[in-house]
Amino acid sequence: MPAILTGVIAIPISLLAPLTTTALVVGRLPASAGGSRKKWQVHVMNRGPGTVRFEGGSVHLAWPEVSRVLAAPELRDIAVDGECVRVATASGDALVLLPRGDDRDARIAQSKALAGALVALCSRERT
Repeated sequence: MPAILTGVIAIPISLLAPLTTTALVVGRLPASAGGSRKKWQVHVMNRGPGTVRFEGGSVHLAWPEVSRVLAAPELRDIAVDGECVRVATASGDALVLLPRGDDRDARIAQSKALAGALVALCSRERT
């Protein structure tokens, strides 16, 4: 009976060990700002269509007739709000960025990814 019990326990452990090892390794890898995506097409509330671009340790925002570069320390509050990302800056500006696209679910997913990239940029710069 003990041999059967040992075999029953050994099988789940042998299946979980590679998954656990992978999770630990991936969890220790540095996050890259912007992930694999470095440029986002967005609509900037009250300003019109624009882009968000990650370059080095900063975020480049551009919309018609205006361009702005924000270093990571200038980003104060980043939050996903449904389909948009709300960003508060050190200078007191409140930006509302809405990823462009026709599908609502895709915009929500893009908002989460964009907010994650902004947070990763801030985390990387603070370490």
